[in-house]
Amino acid sequence: LAAPPPRLLTATRAPRSLSMPSHQCVRWTALSLMLVQNSAFVLVMRHSRKQQQSQAAQYNVALVVVLQELFKLLFCVGVTGAQSR
Repeated sequence: LAAPPPRLLTATRAPRSLSMPSHQCVRWTALSLMLVQNSAFVLVMRHSRKQQQSQAAQYNVALVVVLQELFKLLFCVGVTGAQSR
């Protein structure tokens, strides 16, 4: 007697139309995180500028934006370096 053919486990997998490739998931996650980060940055900047209106010396907004972009660059370089190991 021959053994019966193995059954495919299609019931436990998501349908092809609902599953997302891993690179697509990473892209959407990164896009969502960038959206949240940039929105929070604008709200925090607006709030902190309102808090400083009574003071004569306010911080330079351009410097804050440059520092934010530098931080993002360093973070991306660090993540890329960690992934290449």
